[in-house]
Amino acid sequence: MANTVIFEPYIGYQLGKLSIDNVEDSDSLSGLGGGLRLVYFSYGFFGGLDFHRSNLNLSGDSDDSYRQNQIGLIGGFSFPIMPVRLWMTYNPSDSIELNGGDKFTGNGIKLGLGIDPLPLVSFNIEYKNSSYDEREDLPINNKRKVSAIFFNIGLLFGTNL
Repeated sequence: MANTVIFEPYIGYQLGKLSIDNVEDSDSLSGLGGGLRLVYFSYGFFGGLDFHRSNLNLSGDSDDSYRQNQIGLIGGFSFPIMPVRLWMTYNPSDSIELNGGDKFTGNGIKLGLGIDPLPLVSFNIEYKNSSYDEREDLPINNKRKVSAIFFNIGLLFGTNL
């Protein structure tokens, strides 16, 4: 793709774990998520913005749910002959909020692989790793960390420039 802008809404399912520094146990998280990527392609390379939101539940405990919000900068490469894309996203704005109101902020990264078998459709898998070191603008002693695999399907809408 030479000089193309792509608008990619996506939806999927996330599996992962929530861990807290200095606490041996970790909790399993799962839930639905979705977002939007807006990227500029030029000769295989691409870069842009990624907005993501997930609603996550702790396994075995339906009362504890989290909402994860991420805003990131994405960069990657789309192979010219194969329908495969690789990317990395840095999320300088990454937060997770407990249903009771506690909000933790930090940053994170995502590594992604997309396969585009049909025009306008992309099957993606992303590895997400986030670290939260502030609670409602106060430093916390034990960082919260979320590591997850996110399976999603995206629809690719583009225009040539």
